[in-house]
Amino acid sequence: MEDVAWFDAGDVFVAVGHQVSDGAIWTSPDGISWTRTALIPFNNPGGGVDIHSVTDTGQALVAAGMEWYGEGESIPAVWTSIDGDAWTRAELDQSGIDEATENGLVDVVGYEDDLFAVGFSWVGNITPEPRLWASIDGALWRPIDLREEDILGSILNAIAVSDDGTLVIVGESDAEHVDSRAWVSKDLGQTWSRVEVERGNVGIADLKDIGHTDLGWVAVGSDGTTRHEHGELIAAVWHKQDSGPWTRISPRDQQFQPQESAGAAGMTAVTSLDGVIIAGGFDGTDCDASTEVSMEYMRCDLDAAFWIWSLTP
Repeated sequence: MEDVAWFDAGDVFVAVGHQVSDGAIWTSPDGISWTRTALIPFNNPGGGVDIHSVTDTGQALVAAGMEWYGEGESIPAVWTSIDGDAWTRAELDQSGIDEATENGLVDVVGYEDDLFAVGFSWVGNITPEPRLWASIDGALWRPIDLREEDILGSILNAIAVSDDGTLVIVGESDAEHVDSRAWVSKDLGQTWSRVEVERGNVGIADLKDIGHTDLGWVAVGSDGTTRHEHGELIAAVWHKQDSGPWTRISPRDQQFQPQESAGAAGMTAVTSLDGVIIAGGFDGTDCDASTEVSMEYMRCDLDAAFWIWSLTP
């Protein structure tokens, strides 16, 4: 499971992800008992399906991900549902997409009648190119050209929207030793500008998720610097009041560092409830020759980890 949302119209939780090579949807009325549903249209005998994100628009559910044709060959994909059980593949403009490379969507968000999905393309499987699509109904998606120079060569991981319609995208650079990357749009995705999150000695910063809460913007991820003594990765949090600058929260605080030396800790998701910020992620140790390597983080024995804290508004 890669994402979960509460669906008001169906009065259920809806989780998305994959099982073996098929995309998968699960529903639950209480978060405890879950049922897998909707095999069609998520079974792809010729390749596979990954569903990375789901959101509730108020009238329907929208899920985003990718459909595989073969190893290293995929296209972005969007699906919609009015009940969480039956799903329909949406029409997404594939202009500029090379199906011989890896392409996909990683996050989707809605604001009033507008929907936005962020993703990526690999040009010749060498250079990442960020992608953004928009829709007014979830059934038909049009690409938005990201011409802002600083965004090129970046990998987008998440998109969020505030109550006034401000959109913020966070991600990472394909290059090492760069500043934390975020971009903002105040005109519903038509133009984007780079915003400074943290400049200078950040090392390999990776912003995995962002949310707009009643305490402002909160972005989470990991920091691959060498300025700490607990391994290569520590969990990292950045906070921003709506009218203020971005501030790194306690970068050397013990709670953000791995439980064991030479380990890794990172946050991959964030949400809020009644003024409390809740982040989820992982905490693990280095692999040795006898254990199976996690290919995504190059770590073994990754335990689930959660962080809970509150900030003064």
